[in-house]
Amino acid sequence: MPNSLSTPQNQTVQEAEKYLCENFMNESLNREVIAAHLKISCAYLSEIFKKNTQKTLPQYLNELRISKAKELLQNTHNRVTEIAYEVGFRNFDHFIRVFKSFERVTPTEFRGKCIKAMKGR
Repeated sequence: MPNSLSTPQNQTVQEAEKYLCENFMNESLNREVIAAHLKISCAYLSEIFKKNTQKTLPQYLNELRISKAKELLQNTHNRVTEIAYEVGFRNFDHFIRVFKSFERVTPTEFRGKCIKAMKGR
């Protein structure tokens, strides 16, 4: 966080981050759910989250989900569709688009590169 002082806003953002990390796989997770959990308004949550993390809630959530998806692609033999739903994406095509926007390759291509890299060791 840019501001290391412990303010009520920072504490709220930290609580939101913790809640996101614990619940990112829930496909129904969204700003409204998080705001209700924290007992604050959606607008206020969005404002302080962006101010403190330089990311929107959807950006942060997608980063968490893609990070976990990459881990699963590297360490399991689960099908890509199973992984998409396991990390909280409701729509497989959307998962592919988001993954590719982060990694510049599809999940299948990412897995292939990981396998190739492991064989090259």
